[in-house]
Parts: sequence; structure tokens; C-alpha cells
Amino acid sequence: LVTRDVLTRGEYYAGDARDGDGRPAVERFVMCGTPNLGSRAARIRGLAEAREHLTRSLSGRGHLLGGLVDGRGEAGRDLLPDSEFLADLNDRPAPRGVAVTCVVAHATPVAPAEARRASAAIRGRAGGVGGPGWWRRTVAGAGDLLALAIDGGVEALGDGVVTIGSARMPGAEDVVLVPGNHATMLSRLLPVGGRPSAVPVV
Repeated sequence: LVTRDVLTRGEYYAGDARDGDGRPAVERFVMCGTPNLGSRAARIRGLAEAREHLTRSLSGRGHLLGGLVDGRGEAGRDLLPDSEFLADLNDRPAPRGVAVTCVVAHATPVAPAEARRASAAIRGRAGGVGGPGWWRRTVAGAGDLLALAIDGGVEALGDGVVTIGSARMPGAEDVVLVPGNHATMLSRLLPVGGRPSAVPVV
């Protein structure tokens, strides 16, 4: 989000990544799980902050007063879906002269395309049931509700922190879906296992 801000803000690149008035040209910009439209999880940023400082302390990189010197949560407020920062940022056109890639993770065991196929099959089966009109309408309505729940559940869960829709930058055409959650798409939580799913894309 900071990179998007710099590339589109008038006093920096002013929307043209090729000419930064003496700044380096930016040819490719890759976002991984970036909450372009915000994240409701930012409302519980206190828990995330506590986890971060605990992790830093356990790894020996912590600071005794880390929570006090780290700011007052201003960045967390900017990540809320209705923040002034995001409204301003999303009102600006996408930067020109730069290839933008959005890497979007889904934490569900079923990929979004498979979930869409399943919900379409449910709608088809429910809509093709025989019997009296009231029964056909009831089954079709129940099938539609179930299909909506499947589609909406995969979209809303996203990577567990950022929805699939929010991780897509408005105007970006190169969107790569990968399995994983907000943490595991870029790093391994355990010393075993393969490369995180977003790393090959990056």
C-alpha cells in the first residue's frame, strides 16, 4: 500500500512509474495478500501487535518497550475498509508504466474455481428437481442459498485476513491465486515442507 501510495501520489511519481523525477523507474510491482480495499481484521490489530512483539522477543529481535515505541496503531486504522487513506488511494488511477501483479491466497482447501463449479452444479441440480411448483421453488431456493454460501465463504475467507476481492488491486489484470493463508503464502511456519506458495510467483 505504501508503494501504491508513492507511485500515485503527486509529490512522488504522480502516477507514472517510469519517471520519478530522479527516482528509479519501477518496472514491476508485486503485491502479496495486500488489503487494497482494507481488512476487517485490522479492527483486532491489538492481538496481531501482541503476537508480533511476542514473536520478536522469542527470536531475540524484540525490544523491552516494543509496544510503546512502535506507534499508536495509526497504520492499523488506515487498513480498515472505510479508512480515509484507502478511499483516497483507491480514487487515484492505477500507476502507468509498471506491470502490477497481485498474488492472492485462499485459505480454503477448495480453490475458488472449484468452489464456483460446485455452486453452479448445486444450482443446476436444485433447479432441475421435479414435483409440484412449491416444491421446485423451495428446492431451487435452498440450492441457491447453499451456492451463495459456498461462493461467499471462499471469497470472504480469502487468506484468513484479506478477502480475495480486497487483495485484487483495482485495475490490475495479472492476478495469481495460490493456496495458503496470509502468513504461509510467503514464509514457512515450520522448518519442514516445501516453498511457500507465493515465492515462485514472486
